[in-house]
Amino acid sequence: PDGRTLVFLRAGENGPAQLYAMPRSGGEPRPLTDSTMHPLGASAVTFAPDGASIAYLAAVPEPGRYGTPLPGDRDGGAGGGVGETAATAPEAEAPRRMTVMSYRMDGKGFVRDKAEQIFVLDLVDAVGSPVVDGKPRRLTAEPGPIGRPAFTPDGRELLYTRRVAADSLYDEIAAVPVEADEPAIGRTVAGTGGTAAQPVAHGDTVYYLGSAYRGGDFAGHTEALWAVPLAGGAARRMTDERTVHVDAAAGEPVVVGDMVLVAVADRGAVGLRAVPADGADVPLAELPSLIGGACVVRSFAAAGGTIAAVVARPDSTGEVVTIRVDGDGAGLTGGDLP
Repeated sequence: PDGRTLVFLRAGENGPAQLYAMPRSGGEPRPLTDSTMHPLGASAVTFAPDGASIAYLAAVPEPGRYGTPLPGDRDGGAGGGVGETAATAPEAEAPRRMTVMSYRMDGKGFVRDKAEQIFVLDLVDAVGSPVVDGKPRRLTAEPGPIGRPAFTPDGRELLYTRRVAADSLYDEIAAVPVEADEPAIGRTVAGTGGTAAQPVAHGDTVYYLGSAYRGGDFAGHTEALWAVPLAGGAARRMTDERTVHVDAAAGEPVVVGDMVLVAVADRGAVGLRAVPADGADVPLAELPSLIGGACVVRSFAAAGGTIAAVVARPDSTGEVVTIRVDGDGAGLTGGDLP
């Protein structure tokens, strides 16, 4: 948040990606996590509002699986991350008993025996000095897949999405205290009536992306931008169901003044559009286009009156472009890229 430190994922020669930090001004990256902490790696990192800590996801394998030792076993991954012995090799793992249909996910494999959890890691101490060899704290004890964490504006809680129940087609938004004493299942903030992803808290409102449906009729519904009170309540659909399809793959909603920025699909392209923060069912024709034309917005962010986006075009796999806006969100104008 202060523009001084970069935190990123870096894969080593062996094992999955771990978190590293380095000064924005340059320097040698230092590891924040390693395979002794997270044998299956880390992902989805986000800064606390004050920049003093980060939250992220990391899969927690059952003992004796994925190269981790069984309780009491001093071999395998004990003290050295993932280490394969006769007792921890894949063929030595105990059989898996499947009791739900959602036991696997594309790109992740089995998920019930290595559920991702939310961790918090302090970067600086109470007096502002960098923390050396900090130890992450686990906050959640969710039994199934969850979405990336997002801090509330006061930094006291972390929001995330999860399924209402195993094999359910419906998601809900949950929150867990940052200062939780023990890993726990987060409280439910709001139901969504469908899918939910990329929640972001701004003021007393949570914005998220997802679709809505009834029963098992989940196919063929457009993804939308939604708003729900942080204190709980009914969700408000901000974009029109028939004409607007939000592309969640481009990233979370970004609030700029009284507008919320999202990537929107339009006739094979993906542009950047602005949605009024108090809007409801706003059609595509009424959403200001900040980046449009024959391009695909892959990601975007905003800070200090500047919107930055990674944009792919027919002659480029991706370039960084910037747009200047007023501090109150005025001047949100754009158009087709040259």
